[in-house]
Amino acid sequence: MCPCRVKKWHHKTIQTEALPQEKQQDSSEFITSEEPSLEYWKKLAEERRKALDEALKENEELWEKVHELEKEKAAMELIVNEAKAMAEMLQEVTNEDES
Repeated sequence: MCPCRVKKWHHKTIQTEALPQEKQQDSSEFITSEEPSLEYWKKLAEERRKALDEALKENEELWEKVHELEKEKAAMELIVNEAKAMAEMLQEVTNEDES
């Protein structure tokens, strides 16, 4: 995954556009009938399956990114520790030269 790629978040409960005619029919059917049709539940299940699949893919990408960042952090910690050791050695050398 490219580190420059940014996921845009959209709150799914905020509706900014009118529902498509098909969804309006599904919604009105749910509200007006005593029991929604089997087709309504199938469509709802499919929509939720797609949303879950998308969330699972995103979670996998995020997990991979976290794993990469953890490796990068560990490598940088080694560099920092080596730099500190070198700084201490230089400090000792400069202290000896001043004496």
